[in-house]
Amino acid sequence: KGEPAWQFLRAVGRDELVRILRSYGEEDAIAARRIADAIVLGRETGELPKRTRELADLVRRVKGREYQPMHPAKPTFQALRIHLNDEFGELRRGLGAVLALLREEGRVGILTWKHLECAIVVDFLRRHELARPDLPLLDWARRAHPARVDALPTEACMEMDEPRRPSEQELRFNSRSRSAVLHLLRKRTGVRVARLEKAAYDELAWDGPVDPMR
Repeated sequence: KGEPAWQFLRAVGRDELVRILRSYGEEDAIAARRIADAIVLGRETGELPKRTRELADLVRRVKGREYQPMHPAKPTFQALRIHLNDEFGELRRGLGAVLALLREEGRVGILTWKHLECAIVVDFLRRHELARPDLPLLDWARRAHPARVDALPTEACMEMDEPRRPSEQELRFNSRSRSAVLHLLRKRTGVRVARLEKAAYDELAWDGPVDPMR
């Protein structure tokens, strides 16, 4: 087991807590600051909640009425859970392992529920994405700098098959699946878009893209 949330809240800095609430709970800047303020002040007065229900009530009192039907404290608990369990770090490491373990043409399915998880999968894809034959940048580079294209290494890449979402029939029986997306990634050997971009940007004297090795 990792560090309990109540213990973490006894020591975390105010600014760091605001960052966690915003980054992992997707709280707006004002709500994140007000929740962090209440927790830090409760810590100073010896009234920091130790139980789930007490913390939920504190966040509810901080945020007041909201337009969303879910409990006001849900994003706070989500943020703490993701941070303390390093859930996004685990997802990134898992994706990296998949690239190494899959065989050529092998596929992996990643089920995401939240936008933040989806963004991590898409970022991984972009960094390892296969340069498709119809890619406009590849077409330009082949015509303008064929030798540079031929010199690009071939390596393990990823491409995405059509993502799958719950059907109307499934939604009738499981409404909670509404936000689920099944990402299907396929491993193929070829030239990565990121490496192609770096070569093209060098020729065009443009600001460089992300490090293709990341």
